[in-house]
Amino acid sequence: MDTLNVIGTGCEGIDELRASLDDACVQWALLKLDMGSGAFLRQKILFLHMNGANCPAVRRGCVNEQTGEAQRLLCGEECFHASLEVTHRSQVTEEYIRERVRNFFIVDDLGDHSTQWLKRQSSLGRPGYKRCKTAPDVWAGDLTRKVLWPGHYSTMPFKSGREALKSVADGGLWNWCLVGPDPQLSLVSGGSGAFDELRSYLMANRTSVYFGVLRLGFGVGRLRRVKHIFIHAIGEQASAVRRGRHNAARPAVEKALSDFVNCVVPVQITRVEDFTLESVVERLRRSVHLDDDLLDNDLDSRRLFTVEAVREALREERRAAIFRTPLPKAQARKKPRPDLPVEEAVRLVHAPGHVNWAVFGPREVKMRRSTSMPVPGVSRVVPVRRPSASPARTGYGRQFSVPRVTVKPTRQEETHSSESTECVSDEEPSDETE
Repeated sequence: MDTLNVIGTGCEGIDELRASLDDACVQWALLKLDMGSGAFLRQKILFLHMNGANCPAVRRGCVNEQTGEAQRLLCGEECFHASLEVTHRSQVTEEYIRERVRNFFIVDDLGDHSTQWLKRQSSLGRPGYKRCKTAPDVWAGDLTRKVLWPGHYSTMPFKSGREALKSVADGGLWNWCLVGPDPQLSLVSGGSGAFDELRSYLMANRTSVYFGVLRLGFGVGRLRRVKHIFIHAIGEQASAVRRGRHNAARPAVEKALSDFVNCVVPVQITRVEDFTLESVVERLRRSVHLDDDLLDNDLDSRRLFTVEAVREALREERRAAIFRTPLPKAQARKKPRPDLPVEEAVRLVHAPGHVNWAVFGPREVKMRRSTSMPVPGVSRVVPVRRPSASPARTGYGRQFSVPRVTVKPTRQEETHSSESTECVSDEEPSDETE
């Protein structure tokens, strides 16, 4: 990728990208957008072409000839979901971009939503829900989080069930959480260990009734799909009175959970040993109406809802969790790295992580000079015709004078030294010259 160089990269979104663009240049950029939310969250890659209005016309034309090559290099192993051309960096705003590209994402459209709705659902750094105090209850004392794995952190980054559910729904740090049997959604436990961690917690706590959400990812890259599963776990050692009272709260809890996430399938657990990943995937396959007979020729779709696809998606989530770790303020305010290789910048934008934009520019532009433009230091031979001496061709007796031209011989002219170029004037030659 010798034709491009990295101008800047960042993780603060469109506003930071706009500061790195220049109206007096031709630049190309990659922008990662999050469209939708919850189970319908999709990441889209936008190719942005800054055709600077203040760039000189000749230079703008020469650099624009490299746009096709820039698209090929910046595409990487994936593809662009949309491309957009702007002439002023003032056009690079969240409202303008989403309004221009929303028609390209018909497949993931959830209805006739406005730009304000898309911005509220998809913008970076959305304000979270207010923290609420957990409702005191007789069962709250024995529902504390326990250390499940050696070396695994056991601190809770969320103080309420609403915050935890929002993280599970929007692809955040946690991919499962359990709440208490009350509409206030008191937080019981949660984590980022997916199905295995949830099952281990239920194995260790069998004396109560829990409700929760499990997020399962299937596949990686453009084939990745996310499904949310409603969990209703009934502890085997819970008393009959407690089971009856807490099970009656299921409709109210389901209604409260629907404000955060759309669960595609409910799973009721009465015996933890029967709660396996294979059974959950098979239940999910039946719920989304997959017909293997119709998918014989589509191998990617057949392999999407499988246990191996879940494991592969979980490995990708764990790799992406490294980039989700908040950076220190001193490190986050560092300027973008212009010395970053182009291949690395493209990979960071396409991969899951905190880097969501990158700007590229031409490394070197060779200006093609027109043959009619004068070149400093180079004199060209201009043939001069000798005017006729008749009055009709000399302008009725007027004489014309042609300035003498200094000629610097080229290599071809040096080989033909016998030929010479004579610069003459319009005056009649004197007798001495003849």
